[in-house]
Amino acid sequence: MLNRNVALFSLLLSCTLAFTQTPASRDSLPQYGDAYAGYWFTSSDAGFSGTRSGSNNGWNAGLDVKVFKCLSIAGEFDMGFGRVTNATSKTFTGLFGPRVFLPIPGAPRLTPFAEGMFGGTHVSIGSSPDSRPSASSMTVLMGGGADYRILRRLSWRGQFGYLYNQHITLINDEVQNVPNPPVWHLQFSSGAVFRF
Repeated sequence: MLNRNVALFSLLLSCTLAFTQTPASRDSLPQYGDAYAGYWFTSSDAGFSGTRSGSNNGWNAGLDVKVFKCLSIAGEFDMGFGRVTNATSKTFTGLFGPRVFLPIPGAPRLTPFAEGMFGGTHVSIGSSPDSRPSASSMTVLMGGGADYRILRRLSWRGQFGYLYNQHITLINDEVQNVPNPPVWHLQFSSGAVFRF
């Protein structure tokens, strides 16, 4: 499993380096970076089947700092709230890593991107006698999305990706007695982006 993750990260890094030389419209890319905030959702499994119990709804905020023409270093903080069988849960995620912008020459308002980020997650369960109260572990995010420019410095961002983390559902599923909980979690976020 670890070798597969290393291979996926190597592929993402190779694509990142290949696309940093892509020509782009000046208006479609951040000048020095951007700040963003919005809604955040994480499923309790790798698809939408895990949306009923153990999933998290909340918010995220982050900052991109432009390093090269199409490459930024991003930092992101997410906070989600969920419900399991007989308790509530809170998830805190902090991530850091590269984000590659892939502008489309014929669509200057739309700027797709790919990202690979690393960090940590802390999950806690409140008022549950059946589960350990909290757990923390390493997290990896692989995904992408797009920014749609509304005004010169204001865009709207949509992101999809997969979080690799054992504890998002491990302690949630202990409450529900689910064997072998999933480690890949579908993530979606959407919100406003201010370019600076």
